Amino acid sequence: MKTIKSQFDYISDLSAGYWKSQVLIVAVEFEIFTKLYRSEKSIVSLASQIKAEKRATEMLLNALAGLGFLSKKGDMFKNRQIADRFLVKGRPMYQGNRILLFGNLWDNWGKLNRAVKTGGPVSFDNVGEEVDPARRRVFISAMRDFAVLKSKEVAKSLDLSGCKLLLDLGGGPGSFAIEFVKLNPGLNAVVFDLEGVTEITMEYINEAKLEKRISTINGECLGGSYGKGLYDVVFVSNLMHMYDEKINIKIAKKCLAALKDNGRVVVHDFLLDNSMTAPEFAVLFSLNMLTATHGGRNYSASEITKWLQQVGFENLQRINLSSGSGMIIGTKYK
Repeated sequence: MKTIKSQFDYISDLSAGYWKSQVLIVAVEFEIFTKLYRSEKSIVSLASQIKAEKRATEMLLNALAGLGFLSKKGDMFKNRQIADRFLVKGRPMYQGNRILLFGNLWDNWGKLNRAVKTGGPVSFDNVGEEVDPARRRVFISAMRDFAVLKSKEVAKSLDLSGCKLLLDLGGGPGSFAIEFVKLNPGLNAVVFDLEGVTEITMEYINEAKLEKRISTINGECLGGSYGKGLYDVVFVSNLMHMYDEKINIKIAKKCLAALKDNGRVVVHDFLLDNSMTAPEFAVLFSLNMLTATHGGRNYSASEITKWLQQVGFENLQRINLSSGSGMIIGTKYK
């Protein structure tokens, strides 16, 4: 049973939680961890490199040390292992783009009160007619950061033996398609996404040297069809949380049409339990969708299963994954 003191501390830590996240976001913006990779630097040196005031830089570095990202000896600082592994630009498991994306969501979350009152998004207040290419690149790069470990887990958990062609619907950076074809020598893949996105996707596909096995199609998932009877698998990752139930049922119908007989749809997302109160990240991510979309939220496995059954999928299965995500798999029979 929690004591009064532990309850008080919990509320205090939660209330000031954004202090910690903002320290990390600003450090990534300044590329502090990248500048400290395999080196130890003084406060004066770092302040000069990031073009910031010395006293304020010292305070930021002290906070980063207190949070466990840096170690300090005298006025010298260096990265701890966690910073070297995840926060150095160019390293294989870099998470900086994902952190910057959370920084870009700062304004939306500051308007959560209005989103709750109106039931509508607040992210379109200052949006122009054209998507900012820089923000789009941050978003797609953040999706790649997220998928660094998750794509490997998903690919190992999904049996694609005998499959020849996979559609990665709304596949963004193509991270999942890349892992699928790496693990399955007989498989080719198509990443379907918006035109401005697929240009970035091809950069990652070329980097992986898989341009002969992975192609892209420009399209909008709410637009026309995804094709008729073309694919052995349609993979739908972190897409349905952007839309309401009615739209998601339409997406499921188009997935069914795009599949060959005995083909499978795989829906991957942060799945809520039936109480809709856990896991914690999925519950909070639903609020993020409230601020940013017209009708989007996270869904439970039972909700997604119902939609897939409604449009004609059979033999529904669930695979649980780490970090509160999971997959719902349905088969299209003759």
